[in-house]
Amino acid sequence: MGKLVLIVMTIGLFACSATAQNKKVTPPGELNIQAMIRPIPLTAKFINDTSYIWCGTLVKSHLDHKYHLFYSRWPRKYGMSAWVTRSEVAHAVSDSPFGPFAFKDIALPVRGKDYWDGLVTHNPTVHYYN
Repeated sequence: MGKLVLIVMTIGLFACSATAQNKKVTPPGELNIQAMIRPIPLTAKFINDTSYIWCGTLVKSHLDHKYHLFYSRWPRKYGMSAWVTRSEVAHAVSDSPFGPFAFKDIALPVRGKDYWDGLVTHNPTVHYYN
Protein backbone atom coordinates (compact mmCIF):
# COMPACT_ATOMS: atom_id res chain seq x y z
CA MET A 1 0.00 0.00 0.00
CA GLY A 2 2.83 2.41 0.87
CA LYS A 3 4.56 1.84 -2.49
CA LEU A 4 1.30 2.49 -4.35
CA VAL A 5 0.80 5.82 -2.54
CA LEU A 6 4.40 6.81 -3.30
CA ILE A 7 3.96 5.97 -6.99
CA VAL A 8 0.70 7.92 -7.25
CA MET A 9 2.25 10.94 -5.50
CA THR A 10 5.29 10.83 -7.78
CA ILE A 11 3.12 10.69 -10.90
CA GLY A 12 1.00 13.58 -9.54
CA LEU A 13 4.06 15.73 -8.84
CA PHE A 14 5.47 15.00 -12.29
CA ALA A 15 2.15 15.91 -13.95
CA CYS A 16 1.92 19.17 -11.99
CA SER A 17 5.50 20.05 -12.87
CA ALA A 18 4.98 19.33 -16.57
CA THR A 19 1.77 21.39 -16.62
CA ALA A 20 3.43 24.34 -14.85
CA GLN A 21 6.32 24.31 -17.35
CA ASN A 22 3.92 24.52 -20.31
CA LYS A 23 2.11 27.62 -19.01
CA LYS A 24 3.14 31.01 -20.32
CA VAL A 25 4.17 33.26 -17.46
CA THR A 26 3.73 37.02 -17.86
CA PRO A 27 6.90 38.81 -16.79
CA PRO A 28 6.54 41.35 -13.96
CA GLY A 29 5.45 44.77 -15.21
CA GLU A 30 3.93 43.43 -18.44
CA LEU A 31 0.50 42.47 -17.10
CA ASN A 32 -2.06 44.95 -18.46
CA ILE A 33 -4.92 44.72 -15.97
CA GLN A 34 -6.70 47.73 -17.50
CA ALA A 35 -7.01 45.87 -20.83
CA MET A 36 -8.56 42.92 -18.99
CA ILE A 37 -11.37 44.96 -17.40
CA ARG A 38 -14.64 44.77 -19.31
CA PRO A 39 -17.87 46.72 -18.83
CA ILE A 40 -20.38 45.17 -16.44
CA PRO A 41 -24.05 45.34 -17.41
CA LEU A 42 -26.19 47.46 -15.10
CA THR A 43 -28.47 44.44 -14.58
CA ALA A 44 -25.60 42.84 -12.64
CA LYS A 45 -25.84 45.57 -10.02
CA PHE A 46 -27.92 44.26 -7.12
CA ILE A 47 -28.89 46.98 -4.66
CA ASN A 48 -31.56 47.66 -2.08
CA ASP A 49 -32.55 51.09 -0.78
CA THR A 50 -33.21 49.85 2.78
CA SER A 51 -30.37 47.35 3.27
CA TYR A 52 -26.64 47.11 2.86
CA ILE A 53 -25.75 44.17 0.62
CA TRP A 54 -22.43 42.38 1.07
CA CYS A 55 -20.60 39.13 0.33
CA GLY A 56 -22.58 37.60 -2.52
CA THR A 57 -22.00 34.03 -3.66
CA LEU A 58 -23.58 32.66 -6.82
CA VAL A 59 -24.52 29.11 -7.83
CA LYS A 60 -26.39 27.75 -10.83
CA SER A 61 -28.97 25.08 -10.12
CA HIS A 62 -29.21 22.11 -12.45
CA LEU A 63 -32.81 21.69 -11.26
CA ASP A 64 -34.32 24.99 -12.39
CA HIS A 65 -31.34 26.23 -14.49
CA LYS A 66 -31.46 29.56 -12.66
CA TYR A 67 -28.74 31.48 -10.88
CA HIS A 68 -29.14 31.71 -7.12
CA LEU A 69 -27.42 34.56 -5.31
CA PHE A 70 -26.92 34.23 -1.56
CA TYR A 71 -25.76 37.42 0.14
CA SER A 72 -25.42 39.14 3.48
CA ARG A 73 -27.71 42.07 4.20
CA TRP A 74 -28.63 44.26 7.14
CA PRO A 75 -30.80 47.38 7.58
CA ARG A 76 -29.16 50.67 6.56
CA LYS A 77 -30.91 52.48 9.41
CA TYR A 78 -28.52 50.80 11.90
CA GLY A 79 -25.33 51.81 10.06
CA MET A 80 -22.41 49.84 8.67
CA SER A 81 -21.31 48.34 11.98
CA ALA A 82 -24.66 46.53 12.37
CA TRP A 83 -23.38 43.69 10.20
CA VAL A 84 -22.20 42.13 13.46
CA THR A 85 -25.61 42.05 15.15
CA ARG A 86 -28.28 42.39 12.45
CA SER A 87 -26.92 40.62 9.37
CA GLU A 88 -28.88 37.86 7.68
CA VAL A 89 -28.30 35.77 4.56
CA ALA A 90 -30.84 36.47 1.85
CA HIS A 91 -31.53 34.72 -1.46
CA ALA A 92 -32.23 36.19 -4.90
CA VAL A 93 -32.77 34.48 -8.27
CA SER A 94 -32.05 35.31 -11.92
CA ASP A 95 -32.11 33.63 -15.32
CA SER A 96 -28.64 35.05 -16.02
CA PRO A 97 -25.47 35.38 -13.93
CA PHE A 98 -25.59 39.08 -14.90
CA GLY A 99 -29.10 39.62 -13.51
CA PRO A 100 -31.45 41.13 -13.02
CA PHE A 101 -31.89 39.39 -9.68
CA ALA A 102 -35.15 39.28 -7.77
CA PHE A 103 -35.29 38.80 -4.00
CA LYS A 104 -36.80 35.41 -3.14
CA ASP A 105 -36.46 34.75 0.60
CA ILE A 106 -34.30 34.81 3.72
CA ALA A 107 -32.01 31.79 3.83
CA LEU A 108 -30.57 32.37 7.32
CA PRO A 109 -32.29 34.93 9.55
CA VAL A 110 -30.94 36.70 12.62
CA ARG A 111 -31.81 34.35 15.51
CA GLY A 112 -30.33 36.13 18.49
CA LYS A 113 -27.37 35.76 20.81
CA ASP A 114 -28.71 32.56 22.43
CA TYR A 115 -27.81 30.56 19.30
CA TRP A 116 -24.30 29.70 18.10
CA ASP A 117 -25.16 31.16 14.68
CA GLY A 118 -27.62 33.74 15.94
CA LEU A 119 -25.49 36.82 15.34
CA VAL A 120 -23.01 37.67 12.60
CA THR A 121 -24.95 35.61 10.07
CA HIS A 122 -22.64 36.86 7.35
CA ASN A 123 -20.26 35.96 4.50
CA PRO A 124 -22.17 33.07 2.91
CA THR A 125 -20.30 30.57 0.80
CA VAL A 126 -22.52 28.21 -1.15
CA HIS A 127 -21.35 25.06 -2.87
CA TYR A 128 -23.78 23.07 -5.01
CA TYR A 129 -23.30 19.40 -4.18
CA ASN A 130 -24.83 16.60 -6.29
